Amino acid sequence: MTMQNPFFYGKPVSGSDFCPRPELESKIEQIVQSSGRVYLTGKHKVGKTSLIKHLSEKLEKTHLLIHVDFRLVEDHAGVERKIIQALLDAEARVRDFREILQH
Repeated sequence: MTMQNPFFYGKPVSGSDFCPRPELESKIEQIVQSSGRVYLTGKHKVGKTSLIKHLSEKLEKTHLLIHVDFRLVEDHAGVERKIIQALLDAEARVRDFREILQH
């Protein structure tokens, strides 16, 4: 009998498909609470994006999160474009939040 691979490839997972990593999650949360900066790297297809999305659901309630995905970036200009776009997206979220608070 062949065992089915429990992992999915190709897109981030959530809910019951997400594989919790309590120690790593706790460490990242502590870093965010103390310094506010996390740079996550790792081998391809190990669940980095799924982990960040999972943690974001909890942390975005108390922190402004800026996620920059550097996949497919080939040069310094590409890095700059990705960072600028992420900052503009964050600014829009702050603006939307302020509008909600004013009403």
